[in-house]
Amino acid sequence: TGSCTSPTGTVTLDASNTVATFTLTPGTTLQPLTLYTATVTGATSLSTGLPLASPYVWTFTTGIPPT
Repeated sequence: TGSCTSPTGTVTLDASNTVATFTLTPGTTLQPLTLYTATVTGATSLSTGLPLASPYVWTFTTGIPPT
């Protein structure tokens, strides 16, 4: 078994503030075939400078690495 770490990254919004993109911190790797839960906390500042009203949470599963 490997160690469990929490990958970190940044979330950016497009110019219209409608599409968010999550980018992993450089050097961060994700394990293949693993379910991850991402959380953007309420301490995060929106483009308006205001904090989120509540955390935003989503899940995703990584695939098989290319060979």
